[in-house]
Amino acid sequence: MGTPLIPLADEQCDIVAKLEFCNPTGSSKDRSALWILEQAIGRGEIARSTTVVESSSGNFALALAFYCRMLGISFVPVIDPNCNEATEAQLRLLCERVEKVAIRDGSGSYLKNRLSRVRELLVELDSAYWPNQYANPDARDAHYHFTAGELIAQAGPLDYLFVGVGTGGTIAGLSRRIKETYPDCVVVAVDAEGSVIFGGPPKKRRI
Repeated sequence: MGTPLIPLADEQCDIVAKLEFCNPTGSSKDRSALWILEQAIGRGEIARSTTVVESSSGNFALALAFYCRMLGISFVPVIDPNCNEATEAQLRLLCERVEKVAIRDGSGSYLKNRLSRVRELLVELDSAYWPNQYANPDARDAHYHFTAGELIAQAGPLDYLFVGVGTGGTIAGLSRRIKETYPDCVVVAVDAEGSVIFGGPPKKRRI
């Protein structure tokens, strides 16, 4: 895909930012969505008759919708009220069916109920495939091969790498490849307050 790297103004050190919003649907999720689909097709897990079903509050659903449409594959996203209006509108244009979970789970989020609806759809639909972005190693590998490969070619040696955590695929792939190439690089995980990565109970996150 190839996204640009730009320098940020700072008098004390060299800081660069990789602009993943320049991907076709506006986020780094384009990389994992397309790679997951291509790998699943190559393994025979997805055919023309398959319906892809996935839980997402926004970016990954939009990326899957775009590439499924491009590949001629049906896609049913399972979203929740945290999905912004513009993204939901795009999903409804790209997909014949959009499932929206409106009830919070015991932790106050929608994730568990989204996943429950995905499992119901896997039973309900014929020939359904769940990419499972939360546990699919292909999501990690997309960033290992492509995002990190680009970054190494563009930036050269790195002392620090700051990466958003999200569902974990981006930081897992990037950190592995970067540490292989630059063992002394310090990888810093970034997430919004309320994330469980900080050791506390899950809370509403504001980005």
